[in-house]
Amino acid sequence: MIMKDVLSKEKRYCTNEDYILREIAGETILVPTGASADHFNGMLTLNETSRFLWELFRMPHTFEETVAAAQERYDDDNQSLESDIYDFVNESVMLGFLKEEE
Repeated sequence: MIMKDVLSKEKRYCTNEDYILREIAGETILVPTGASADHFNGMLTLNETSRFLWELFRMPHTFEETVAAAQERYDDDNQSLESDIYDFVNESVMLGFLKEEE
């Protein structure tokens, strides 16, 4: 699947309240509710970094704010953190997990 760029680095993004975070059997799971459950049939397992980003986006953040917060928390020895966050946020916005602040 070819991903298009939908992320604007100037805009602020936050979690879509139709998705809730749950701990199930030691796994962090993102569960769709409401109208999102009709469009997204399934659940997502988040790794530790994805969970950090999800928790961060509970309050609106720009891309740059997100990268800065992640750089404070994680070592970025291979200089891929910004690119990885871009991919996560871009895909999450495209799929509706994150939304532009209103």
